Amino acid sequence: MRTVGEVATLTNVTVRTLHHYDTIGLVRPSGRSAAGYRLDDQADLERLRTVLFYRKLGFPLEDWEEFKTKSEALTLRIAEVFRAGAAADSDRFSDCSHEMHQRLGEMYVTDPRFCATYEAIEPGLAGWVRDAIIANARRATD
Repeated sequence: MRTVGEVATLTNVTVRTLHHYDTIGLVRPSGRSAAGYRLDDQADLERLRTVLFYRKLGFPLEDWEEFKTKSEALTLRIAEVFRAGAAADSDRFSDCSHEMHQRLGEMYVTDPRFCATYEAIEPGLAGWVRDAIIANARRATD
């Protein structure tokens, strides 16, 4: 477990920001010290890294819960189509811009966190999602 100061230093965000995320329910700590201070475990850090990643992409905090819900539903839909044996270029799963597709496609296999998340759902899914994104981006330019 890490203290709020350690997490702030590790992630390059302020203690105030971490307290704000806790207050609005975006990233709540898994534990509290005897004095009531937040204590974050590895899962909390992963959640925070995800929030910071999407914040960097420009997603407003107010939209986070809606985005998270839609993202989880999309991930389950993608896994369902993958399990059914569909080719990676057979369907379009989201309305991301061509530019966004180009930026995100390789992330599914090069970012260890994304790759592990998708591979845990179904082995081979990370590469398939990358191929699906690339196919969709190509269709957008045809």
